[in-house]
Amino acid sequence: MPFFHGLTNATISGDFYDNSTSSPGDKFPGLLRLKEHVAVSNLHNSKDRYPFPQCHPETRVDIIQNLGEWVTSNRSGSVLLLEGSLGLGKSVIAQKICEIYARSKTGPRQLLASYFFSWRSESTSTPTSLIATIAAQIVAMIPEIEEFMEQSISEYRPDIFAAFFEDQVDVLLVKPIIKAVTELGMSSAPHLVVIDGLNECKTREERTMILRTICNAVTNNALPLRFLITTRPQPRLRSIVNNDRENNSILSLTDDATFVQDIIRYLRSELIRIREERELMTDWPQEEDVTALLNRSPGGFIYPFLLVKFIDLDDRSPQRQMELMLTIPIRGEPTSPFSACSNFATVMGKDHILHTITPDTISRPYHYCMINTLFNTDLPYLQEFVFSFLGKLSTAELRQVLMDVHSIYVPPCPY
Repeated sequence: MPFFHGLTNATISGDFYDNSTSSPGDKFPGLLRLKEHVAVSNLHNSKDRYPFPQCHPETRVDIIQNLGEWVTSNRSGSVLLLEGSLGLGKSVIAQKICEIYARSKTGPRQLLASYFFSWRSESTSTPTSLIATIAAQIVAMIPEIEEFMEQSISEYRPDIFAAFFEDQVDVLLVKPIIKAVTELGMSSAPHLVVIDGLNECKTREERTMILRTICNAVTNNALPLRFLITTRPQPRLRSIVNNDRENNSILSLTDDATFVQDIIRYLRSELIRIREERELMTDWPQEEDVTALLNRSPGGFIYPFLLVKFIDLDDRSPQRQMELMLTIPIRGEPTSPFSACSNFATVMGKDHILHTITPDTISRPYHYCMINTLFNTDLPYLQEFVFSFLGKLSTAELRQVLMDVHSIYVPPCPY
């Protein structure tokens, strides 16, 4: 029996929540204050995030299945850190998990709350609204917890929403949930909280504080919650999870053996789609051309994604676009997302790059990579800086200095 199973029709929204069984009204002034601190734009189903990132139907199947087994298993509350470099699809996977468990067909929904960090603005890249937004979704899903949440908020002085992060976790999550479980005698089977893009949180201190506080709260208080948290590889975050591997775990997309096959499936499927939609010859594309394109990929979805966008431009011939990509020499080694974006900047030129950028993709990292490379700004300087100014450091020192950018560049291990 899932944790707090009495509610099936609540949805978080711009009006705090829409729940036919309950309404905060004047009876709950604390909940009305909670509403003021909700970041609706950070929810997995917020209209501000539309169109949502989507998995290709034939990709990431094994990862989704593994995460599903973790969500539905009988283990106690825990934290799973899903880590992967730029372009490996962390946000796409987090979105898919939210969608699956927000509308379970076999029983009560498993998704309790979601929060997607974003670097688009100050409000979406800081932890200020994180716990309040999760707490609001808990109230929306679980009307029985309203009084406990109200009591916890009202007892804290002077203002819980201006308090330190650890206090917010204690007041808005730990105390209400423990009271509801113990006093109402409900089952303590866990529910799912998804936090995506922890690396988008601006400072290293905030990222480590968030993960450490959540891990401690879940473990020390036996909270019946499961936190799926996605991030780029960062040693400090990994060490926090490794300190308690009995309750917490790490799943690395970088080590996923099916990833290469997923890229192949994606590219071939999309090229077939283009052929059918454009009514091209049935022998297009040639298998050797597809293989040549795959050999140019740096190992992430960024290059294949941009490649499909480039080939499928409305006012261009797909055959000609593919020929262009195959005839332009590769700049550098195709081992990182930045090298792939740099090659696209060279091949496509300003007009083509701007053609691939739409209002829903303008803030995505790979478009910034291309623009920066094209206009000779940040990225070329980054490489020069690393090798010129840091070149005299030992390997161990270099790893220490660059430990927060391991998703971009990882110096060889000194031991």
